[in-house]
Amino acid sequence: MPPLKGQEKTVNVKMPKACHQVVQVLKAQYGMPMGDVMYYPARHEIHAQAAFGCRYMMGVLETHGIPLDPHAAKDCYGWQCKNCMHEQSCKIGRYKGVWEIPESLWRNYGTIATAKKIVDIQRKNGQSPQNFLLEAIDNDA
Repeated sequence: MPPLKGQEKTVNVKMPKACHQVVQVLKAQYGMPMGDVMYYPARHEIHAQAAFGCRYMMGVLETHGIPLDPHAAKDCYGWQCKNCMHEQSCKIGRYKGVWEIPESLWRNYGTIATAKKIVDIQRKNGQSPQNFLLEAIDNDA
């Protein structure tokens, strides 16, 4: 979640020019402010570390009054969220499953290796794999 208005702090990050250009591309791809492109991965890493069971990180969050993201323990938590059909309903706790990629997104950017990894995550979590991914894998065999 973004910070409440008036409670934000600015952080300057030095990075190689090529990395900055990548962040600019992601900013355009997702239609997000640059700060959010940088904030979300940092937030995901902190919450994933706490959800993994790191007492130090759990303490840091607790000390600063930040509740652990209830989704941080999911196998798909992180960058997959921005590429999931259920991003909004998951954020508010309505979707309990794991990552489901929109078919058009996978067809534009995915590979057979991607399809296999997504199917593995879905099966590992007791979820039926998406049919178009299974078909793509079968057609590649």
